[in-house]
Amino acid sequence: MCIRDRYYWYYSGSEFFDDDWNRQDDDLTYSEYWVVPTFSFGAGDVVEFGMAFPILNQKVESENSWYGTYSMKGSGIGDMFLWLKTAVTQNPHFGIRTAVKLPIGDDNFGQETIPLGTGQTDLDMGFFFSYYPEKMGFLCDVAVGYTLRFPKDIDTITVFVIEDNLHFYQDGRYDPGDEGRLQLYIGGMPVEGFGILFGGDGFISMNDRFEGEEGTKTFRMSSMLGLRMFYRTPFGLRTDAGIKFDVAGKSYPAGLGFVLGASFEPKF
Repeated sequence: MCIRDRYYWYYSGSEFFDDDWNRQDDDLTYSEYWVVPTFSFGAGDVVEFGMAFPILNQKVESENSWYGTYSMKGSGIGDMFLWLKTAVTQNPHFGIRTAVKLPIGDDNFGQETIPLGTGQTDLDMGFFFSYYPEKMGFLCDVAVGYTLRFPKDIDTITVFVIEDNLHFYQDGRYDPGDEGRLQLYIGGMPVEGFGILFGGDGFISMNDRFEGEEGTKTFRMSSMLGLRMFYRTPFGLRTDAGIKFDVAGKSYPAGLGFVLGASFEPKF
C-alpha cells in the first residue's frame, strides 16, 4: 500500500502562445494551486490500483480595456482519477497503465466563478518505463500515453462583459479532441537515496469541436522542460520536489510550475 499527498502549485502568467508559436500578452493573469491526496494499493509487485482527487484553488484576472476589468475565482474538489498499473518487468520497471477521469468537479461557469472540473470523462492508456537503482547510478523515467476525451453537453458560453462581469448564454455540445502525451526524464543518484532528473513532458490535441463543427482553435499543445528531485528513506518515506516551465505551445497558457510532495510505502 502507498499513501501519497502530492502538493502541486502551478502559476501561469499573462501569456499565451499565438499562431506563430510566439508568446503573446492577453492581459490575463491565471494562477492555480492544487493539493492532491493520492492513495494506491498494490497486489505484490505486479498490479497497482490507485485514486486521486485534487483540491483546487484558482483565479483569473483581467485588466484588458476591450473585455473590461474582471476577476473570477474557483475553489473546491476537482475531477477524480482512478488508475490501474500492471508491471511486465521489475528492473527496469516496464508496464501498462490505464486510467479514467471521473467528472465529479463542478464544471459550471458563473459571473465570478470558474469551473473546478471539465464535465466530461477521459480514458487514458499508455506505457511506462523507469529504472531506479537501489543505491547509486543512472535514472530514467519515461511515459507514453493516449487520452480519449468524451463529449459533453454545455449550457454556457462566454459572450460579453457588462459592468465588469462576464455573462454567458447558449446551449450546445462540446467534443474535445483526444490527446497524445510524452514524458521523458533522465538523471542519476549521486548518493544513496537522493536522485535528480532533467527532462520534459507535453501533450498535443487535435480537432476540438462544438456542435459537430470544428472550432476556431482546433489544435492545442504544450511542451515543458523540468527538473525533478527526490529523497527516499529505507523505511518507505519519500519526498519529491520539482520545477517546470513552458517552452512552446498553442492555444494553451504559458507559465511556471512547482511541485512538492511526499509519499509513504510501508515495507511489509
